[in-house]
This record gives sequence, C-alpha cells and structure tokens, in this order.
Amino acid sequence: MRAGVLSMQFLSPTSVGLCSACSECDLLTVVEADIRTRCIIKSDAGHLMVILREGSLVRYYVQLSPKVAADFRGKDHPRILIDLTKAIFHPYTFEATHVEWATIYSVC
Repeated sequence: MRAGVLSMQFLSPTSVGLCSACSECDLLTVVEADIRTRCIIKSDAGHLMVILREGSLVRYYVQLSPKVAADFRGKDHPRILIDLTKAIFHPYTFEATHVEWATIYSVC
C-alpha cells in the first residue's frame, strides 16, 4: 500500500455498503480524534471504515457478506446497512438519525 492511500483489503470478491448519515454513537465521543480524520473498525461482526463528511454527515463503508448484499439488492433499504453498522459498533451504541443516501458496490 502506498503512503497516503487508505484501502480496505479483501481476500475475495465482495460487496461494500456505503451510507452517508447524520448519526449518534457513544464510540465517537471515545475516539473523537480518530473519527475526525478517518478510522477503520474491525469486529467479529465485520469491518467498517468511517470518514467525516460535510456538515454533520459521516460516511460509513461497510464490508458486506454475500447474503447481506443480496438482501440489500432485493429490498434496497438503508436499514440493512445501519443494522450491520450497529453490530460492528457493539458494545457501543449507534443510531442513524438521518440517512442522506445508501448504496452498495462490488469490489473484485
């Protein structure tokens, strides 16, 4: 990886969910310095990259299993990504108070 380039590494083709949202999370107050730049959170529930956006928006990049990706494609509802983000943040709390947009894309 080149200096200054942030990437999520995948072992096989996968999908990534993107969600830009206004959110509340008690973890953000714990690691405020990290989230103001960028951070990656790894947990048993999955991996998540967090990037602060304009205004009060935060963008979440969530690594998706094939089952969750198919679920999102079928229902096209951001709640699927938010629920997975909650699981990754656990034991901290997370809630999206407003979702600007959400989508997924494939990484090969």
